[in-house]
Amino acid sequence: MQPLIFIRGKPFLFHINIYEQNFNHSIEKLLGQIFMSKTNDTPTVRIENYLETIFQVIQRKKFAQVKDIVEILGVRPPSVTEMFQKMKERGYINYERYSGVTLTEKGKTLALKIQSRHQIIKDFLMILDIGERTAIKEASEIQHNVSEETIDKLILFIDFVKKSKKTGGWIDHLDYFFKTGEYVECQPANRENCPVHSWKQKMIH
Repeated sequence: MQPLIFIRGKPFLFHINIYEQNFNHSIEKLLGQIFMSKTNDTPTVRIENYLETIFQVIQRKKFAQVKDIVEILGVRPPSVTEMFQKMKERGYINYERYSGVTLTEKGKTLALKIQSRHQIIKDFLMILDIGERTAIKEASEIQHNVSEETIDKLILFIDFVKKSKKTGGWIDHLDYFFKTGEYVECQPANRENCPVHSWKQKMIH
């Protein structure tokens, strides 16, 4: 009987002698070929974290070293060396063992995108009255699972909020609701008597 395996729910029949010693190797090679194109160009969460960290270090001292990543990410030196090698193979970094690491154009482009995504999510969380330290930490965790469509909408929302703060309005009511838990109706005609706007004036002064 020929071996039958299922890949993504579809049966594949392998015309291989099941008693051959290299059967498992043949299966692994075939699976690698099937999934190779799906994984090679997609950075993992771990690679994105390394890219962002390397980018931050390079901003300070032009290049990154194993010890820098160990200190920031809290990982072991052999793990960093192994990841550097993988990132070099994927074209993200320039790396030679025992020397500093710099980003390739491909790596820099992705690092800037990751950094921007992190900042956008952090700004959004802070609009929700979340403290900066918590917002930074949680943005790091959220950013890997957010679509480009969501990021685009967040950019527009943040821009809208910034412009709204110049004239007041609903953003003041949102801030008041966060601080007090009280929802207040307010019409333009009686804005001067609105407790939200009088409360804001007290906060400013």
